[in-house]
Amino acid sequence: MPNKEVAMLQATIEVLRASDFLAGERIDRKAIALSCCGQYEPRAVSLEGEIQDSSLITAETRHLLFGDVDGDVEAELDVLISQLTGPNGHVQDALADGGNGFVLCASRVQRTLSNGGGSITITRSGKFITKNVDLIEQYYWGAGVDRYAQSIKALNDRVDLAVERQPTLADRKPNLIAKVYARLQLEMPKDES
Repeated sequence: MPNKEVAMLQATIEVLRASDFLAGERIDRKAIALSCCGQYEPRAVSLEGEIQDSSLITAETRHLLFGDVDGDVEAELDVLISQLTGPNGHVQDALADGGNGFVLCASRVQRTLSNGGGSITITRSGKFITKNVDLIEQYYWGAGVDRYAQSIKALNDRVDLAVERQPTLADRKPNLIAKVYARLQLEMPKDES
């Protein structure tokens, strides 16, 4: 398997080393994921109304794990945390290993930042864990359905563009649609139970 490590700033490596998140010279993603779980578990969400306050945005997770770091290090750690907290990332794996039924979900949340007497409200993706099946359906499955719908729309736009430029392709569109439906059925068969 090819080496997936990318060059990082020496300062970032030192922060990871000081936090005991290096295994030799490699980033210990599993250890970081477990630490993320340790931050999410006390904030586990049971009800939808808890999502805004219990979710952690990437910057908050970074601060909890690493404290205050400079801007370039922040940026590199934020990329790492975003990868680990993705829908199928290492945090999701760590939750599965825990066997406690939690699923890592995401929702848009707002944070108000203050600086020198002024403030600004930002909206970011907030991550939270839950066992609530309704929340999992909405905030984990729903995000996947939304991405699928966006991909299908993008494919349809491509088809329309190509047909507009090469009208003879219109006859091939039904075959493409059949392939898409077949692929969906193959990847996600309808449960007959």
